[in-house]
Amino acid sequence: MMELVEISLVLLALLTALLCGGVWIAVSLMAVGWVGMQFVGGNIPAGPVLATTIWGNSASWSLAALPLFIWMGEILFRTKLSDEMFRGLAPWLNWLPGRLMHVNVLACGIFGSVSGSSAATCATVAKIALPELKKRGYDDTVSLGSLAGAGTLGILIPPSITMVVYAVAANASIIQIFLAGFLPGFLVMALYSGYIIVWALMNPDKQPPREPKMSFREKMRESAQLIPLTLLIILVFFTLMIGWATATECAAWGVLGSLAIAWWHGSLTWESFWLSVMGSTRVTCMIMLILAGASYMSTSMAYTGIPLAVAGWVDSLHLSPYALIAALTVMYIVLGTALDGISMIVLTTAVVIPMIKQAGFDLVWFGIFVVLVVEMAEVSPPVGFNLFVLQNHERQGFQHGRTRVAAVLLPAGGRGCADHDISWYRDGRSEIFLPRVNTNKRGRHMKPSGYLFGLALAGALALAGGPASAQTKWNLPAAYPADNPHTENLVLFAKDVEAATGGKLQIQVHANASLFKAPEIKRAVATGQAQMGEILLSIHENEDALFGIDVVPFMATSFPESMKLYKASKAALEKKLAAQGIMLLFAVPWAPQGIYAKKDINSIDDMKGLKWRSYNVGTAKIGEIVGAQSVTVQAAELPQALATGVVNSFMSSGGTGYDSKVWESLDHFYDTQAWIPKNYTIMNKAAFDALDKPTQDAILKAAAAAEPRGWKMWEDKANWYLDQLKAKGMKVLPPSPLLVTGFKKVGETLTADWLKKVGPDGQAIIDAYKKM
Repeated sequence: MMELVEISLVLLALLTALLCGGVWIAVSLMAVGWVGMQFVGGNIPAGPVLATTIWGNSASWSLAALPLFIWMGEILFRTKLSDEMFRGLAPWLNWLPGRLMHVNVLACGIFGSVSGSSAATCATVAKIALPELKKRGYDDTVSLGSLAGAGTLGILIPPSITMVVYAVAANASIIQIFLAGFLPGFLVMALYSGYIIVWALMNPDKQPPREPKMSFREKMRESAQLIPLTLLIILVFFTLMIGWATATECAAWGVLGSLAIAWWHGSLTWESFWLSVMGSTRVTCMIMLILAGASYMSTSMAYTGIPLAVAGWVDSLHLSPYALIAALTVMYIVLGTALDGISMIVLTTAVVIPMIKQAGFDLVWFGIFVVLVVEMAEVSPPVGFNLFVLQNHERQGFQHGRTRVAAVLLPAGGRGCADHDISWYRDGRSEIFLPRVNTNKRGRHMKPSGYLFGLALAGALALAGGPASAQTKWNLPAAYPADNPHTENLVLFAKDVEAATGGKLQIQVHANASLFKAPEIKRAVATGQAQMGEILLSIHENEDALFGIDVVPFMATSFPESMKLYKASKAALEKKLAAQGIMLLFAVPWAPQGIYAKKDINSIDDMKGLKWRSYNVGTAKIGEIVGAQSVTVQAAELPQALATGVVNSFMSSGGTGYDSKVWESLDHFYDTQAWIPKNYTIMNKAAFDALDKPTQDAILKAAAAAEPRGWKMWEDKANWYLDQLKAKGMKVLPPSPLLVTGFKKVGETLTADWLKKVGPDGQAIIDAYKKM
């Protein structure tokens, strides 16, 4: 534990030094992540991990709405529609202390409920509000402070990506957490506005003069231009709330509506259009680059095990319930200085949730508590993401002669106090939170001296660091929740290995895609980024058709048949994987696959137009044949996709439906038993060869025990999962004869396509299987 404390202090000191040295924020985060990787040991290649992490976290459908919302804000700003909006609001807020600064809070609440993203909310509102408030003479510090704080409403007011991640990790109800977020969200908005009122009453000299009083008719005349924008915001908000559109679709409609309103006003020109495109591109690139750096540093933290160790240390204190909450608050505040909110949740819930259950706290209540603490992380230095977003919009606020970074902790109970702390950041006496960015006259480039200083410091610490002890820990990334039978079996496998080697080899199972996402795990193992991993092999069918052997429709629809197919294909699969430097340890099946939907499906014609989740070649092809709209969504992202309406149907097992709380979005399950896919636990061959013979034997012996145990676990739980779906109110139905006939034809098409791609090797496997 002490070693991890020392590593944590080194990394935090390095990050602070880099930021104070003027190194770009994203580069600083990546540098700290790279240095952190030097403490991991086991010859983990930091460069490939960087590439895998950045690609995996950037290529996400959940981020697709971000550039669109930013573009919407740019259009409103470039075409002067934001000026008309503030002019229309001014007469109505003239009586309220703080006046137009309350627009920050209200706008963040509205955009937050639509986007579900703190970054998108902060960036969009900042582009609209900050220039107008500055032009009207409002105090910069409070304008920025209120926006930095209120921007976090994007993750508190539903629908929220952070809430979905927590609900899945904690096995809590997504709908209940969404509903529980509304009242705290409105309360936080009231606290922010309340602080603005108090500040305005105490500092009347820092506000612009009141505008002349107007009659009701004059107010209405001034506000006439608000009507189109108000209708646009209402349209975007309610289409999301009633499920007509996803967040990304709402953002697209928002962009189209903004362009239409700007054209109608006569303010849309080719110049303003191009400026809005380039402005949104710059802001999006800035945010995505910082996200990439933050994701790499979070992955580095997961490798070191620091978040899990901190949570385990808190658990070892055996605190009373309220002392536990106080300790967790401090823990999350500390973690929030170095990790983004979602990473904090994913990396700690495996330890924290059992503690919360044992203490008797409601998981829904604790979920809102966690989201509030994550909000604090969004404005906590040195990795306060909203502060980085604001830095781009208010760059001149960071051009002081020198920078002092002060340590500030936001009070957990008094959310209104957050604005007070943040508002100091441009004050002449105490410039905090955001380090100076050294720029040229255009404000675009960092001074080489700061850049070289930062990189030299990072390199020196990396060379001086390195693992302090011999490598005894391996990493095993898995894509499914901790309470899924696959993950439970992996944990037992890891314990068997540790016991057999006397603790010489410890295997850390990283559940729920907390280290790598499902499509990345196989490559991570092949390139040595992880020594072991569990993969759903069929998602790699595009790489080699043989990898899709499990999902040939209606070939093996029972556990005994699936075992026969596995035995028939095992030698060929081992040969294919061996060519990539991978060893196959064992395979464990899922339950038979069925169709989830939100309506009656009596034939494949009823599937036309559905938003169909695909995760491999077979499911994508099914969507194409039946006329559905296929969307690629991996298991870890499925709850988010369901909650936000990205998909409304998919084919999977009862276990996946249970893990994803599918009953909160869909209500039908048709038990078609189309196929039984399998998860394969694999190992890097070079890492295995580097072990001594007793350790190798211990791994192989544990793998031999894990395979039959995993098969039995799923045989025992297959029907249990269906019973749970029924208990949650879902209709679990056999497919109609017409649906069976239609799917048989689809299956014949898919089988013929697969045999054509796989060639004689695949046919030989099928022939051997049929003879068993």
